[in-house]
Amino acid sequence: MKRIMMAAFVFVALSIPAVCPAQKGMGNKAGLDKAVNTFFELVKASNADKLKSYYTADYTFTGPDGKMVDAAGRVKMLKDGTGPTVVTVTEIAVRTYGNSGIATGLVTTRDASGATQNSRFIQFWVWQAGRWRLAASQVTPIV
Repeated sequence: MKRIMMAAFVFVALSIPAVCPAQKGMGNKAGLDKAVNTFFELVKASNADKLKSYYTADYTFTGPDGKMVDAAGRVKMLKDGTGPTVVTVTEIAVRTYGNSGIATGLVTTRDASGATQNSRFIQFWVWQAGRWRLAASQVTPIV
C-alpha cells in the first residue's frame, strides 16, 4: 500500500510541469515583468533591431492620436526618430492570465520640440514560442 501511495505521489509531482507549461521558462508573471522592463529599456536605447523580436506578427499599436500602426511602422518610427522619445516609464504593473498578460503604467515622452507628455499605456502580451511577445498596445495622454 505504501508503494502505491508513493508511486502516485511521484506521478503527480512529476506531472505538474506538464499541466502548467507556461510556468517553465519564465512564462509567468515574473517573466512578463522582466520582458516588459527589458522592452522599455530597448525603447529608451532606440534599439530597433532588438525590439523587432518582441512583437507578434500581427502586432498593432494605437497611438494617442487614435491612429493604428503595425510592428514595422513602430520599428521604422524608432529608427527614423519620427516618434516621441521615451523619457521615463513608471508604475508598471503586470498581470498574467494563462498564456497571456497585461502590462499597464505611466510613460513620459518628449517630442521634437522638447515638450513632454505624460500618458497611460496598456500592453497585451502573449506567451509564444517560449517567450513573451507584445501583441497590442495603446497609449492615452493624460490631460
